[in-house]
Amino acid sequence: MDKKEKIKKEIIVKKSTLLNSPPITQIPVEVYTAVKIKDGLIAKIKKAVDQVTGQDAKIKIIVDKSILGGLIVKIDYSIIDLSIKRKLDNLKILLKDLDLRGKELEAEN
Repeated sequence: MDKKEKIKKEIIVKKSTLLNSPPITQIPVEVYTAVKIKDGLIAKIKKAVDQVTGQDAKIKIIVDKSILGGLIVKIDYSIIDLSIKRKLDNLKILLKDLDLRGKELEAEN
């Protein structure tokens, strides 16, 4: 097989592979941050979401100072909340629960 025929065969194989592979679908992803983030971090988030979903993530960055820090990632109906606000809210609930239990213990004694 000469070089020209080899190249033709490679092109046919590549076209066939592309035609038979499942279509690449895009999935919208919203990423909430407290501050503007750099392109390098956006690329890392996209790569991680692409790997997890098996789809091409279309990242939309939304700056929301109320989350204080961290990230909130919305993919379809799933929410991954890694925000500082959520962590502080959870801590408040835990401390309130501990305070209430402390009062219950005092009442028993």
